[in-house]
Amino acid sequence: MDSTMVGDKTRWALAAHGDGVDMDHWIVDRGASKHLVRDVSMLENAVDCDEPNRLSRCLKMLWTVMNRTGCLPNGERLQVTKKGTVTRAGIAEGKEFELQLSTVYFAPLLSRNLISFGLLAQQGCRIESRHRGMVITKGIPS
Repeated sequence: MDSTMVGDKTRWALAAHGDGVDMDHWIVDRGASKHLVRDVSMLENAVDCDEPNRLSRCLKMLWTVMNRTGCLPNGERLQVTKKGTVTRAGIAEGKEFELQLSTVYFAPLLSRNLISFGLLAQQGCRIESRHRGMVITKGIPS
C-alpha cells in the first residue's frame, strides 16, 4: 500500500499475491460482506460488538470456512464479538505503505483474515489482476 495525501483525499495502492497463505495473511474475498480478523489483538480501539445476531446472518464467508447456511462446517454459527480499526504497514512493489481499514470485526473461529472485495469497491477502489496476484488502487490514475 502506497499512501499519499492529495488535497483532502488519500491516494493509495495495495499489491497482493497468491504464493501461499499464512495464518496472518489477508484474503481479499469477493463473498465477504465485512472485513474480518481472527486475532483480536489486531484491532485498534476495539469495542464489544452488540449488533443484532452478532452479524451472523449477514456475513458471507469463504466456502472453505462456511457453507451456504452461514454456519461453520460443524453447524455452529460464526460469532462476531468485537469490532474496531486495523492499521497495517508493509512494502508493496518496493514502496512502504500504511493501510487503515475501519469497521473490522473479530470472529474467534475464523481461520483467515478477510478483506471484503465489495467494501473496497464501494469505497471507490479499483481492483486488477496482475502477475499471479492483484493490485488494489484508490485515487491513482491508471
